[in-house]
Amino acid sequence: MDFTKVIAEIRKSLDDETVAKVGTLLKDLERGIGELIDDAKADSAESKSRKLKIKELESEKEKLQDEVEKLKSDNSSEALQKQNEELKKENETLKQYQASVLKDRRNSFVTRYDKIKDVVNFDKISKDLKLPEEKDGKLNWESLSDDDISANLEIISKAEEWGLFEKQPGGNPPNRPAAGSDKIKDPFDKFPGVT
Repeated sequence: MDFTKVIAEIRKSLDDETVAKVGTLLKDLERGIGELIDDAKADSAESKSRKLKIKELESEKEKLQDEVEKLKSDNSSEALQKQNEELKKENETLKQYQASVLKDRRNSFVTRYDKIKDVVNFDKISKDLKLPEEKDGKLNWESLSDDDISANLEIISKAEEWGLFEKQPGGNPPNRPAAGSDKIKDPFDKFPGVT
């Protein structure tokens, strides 16, 4: 959905006086939507680069394992031991990098979850998220599998693309009344208090 076109249509449908009143709000809305889209694209690109690096390292690991198998068949015990030591070091490096990437993804998910869990529209995606059981009154994030974390990050990214968690002008999440007010004012109401 192209939000800039929608906002342009809103501007066209309003008279000049109303556009003058809400014009800055519409510009702020356009800017905010653009920032959210840019943030989502950046997160997606970062995730893709990590996945590509893991795949690259895994393919290197497979090549090295093939070389080990070749050396085993050559009956060269000294060369085999040397190659085996190198492979063990490389394998350990790969495991450490993979653990680091997976930990970063888990932390990224927990941070994003904490930001959106209290937003009104969160319930629209909460049923699709795989959440851990509580332990001592807190969610035990370590009990979630890496695949569950990846699936949850994908769900949240799509929800952000759809604009479920966008803030409204004035800083309030969608569908939530401003703090301290019982009634949300209609921005087009020219005579407040008159029904």
